[in-house]
Amino acid sequence: MARTIAAALALLWLGCSAEGTHQLAPADGGGFCCPIETPTCNCFGYGGWIATDSSNCPKICDLGPQGAKELVDGHGCKYLTSPSSCLALPSDGGSPDSGI
Repeated sequence: MARTIAAALALLWLGCSAEGTHQLAPADGGGFCCPIETPTCNCFGYGGWIATDSSNCPKICDLGPQGAKELVDGHGCKYLTSPSSCLALPSDGGSPDSGI
């Protein structure tokens, strides 16, 4: 039981509820900012704005990590954009995730 309590407290300390949902930061003018997850060619959260904290933050599965840039939207929320795609391999024939 002590482990369960310790795990629940750790989740709350990290900004997550016991149900595993994130507590989102408020955005300028209302709504909430989604967190940016580590870019990868697997689906990841790219940040941005959502209207309510009960909404699911968007994820993207084809945004390549090479050249990813952090920008800020009109609500003051950070999000990632990238000129590369995970749908096409780099010209050197390597993995789209190589070098990250």
